Amino acid sequence: MGFWYYFWTANFLIAGSAFAVITVVVLVRGSKDLLDMLTRLRESNAPHELGTDESSTKPRAGGAP
Repeated sequence: MGFWYYFWTANFLIAGSAFAVITVVVLVRGSKDLLDMLTRLRESNAPHELGTDESSTKPRAGGAP
């Protein structure tokens, strides 16, 4: 039984540390990318809010909703 205990303990530690490393990389690089995107959006002086375009703000023909 000692072999399986150490085998699964090692697997748990390897998988857990890999998950932790991947999580840190995604947090660091993702936050940098998000900040870069928001900076470019502010610099572009976009006249509309996120998720809207001109067609959604114009009334439809015939008065239909």
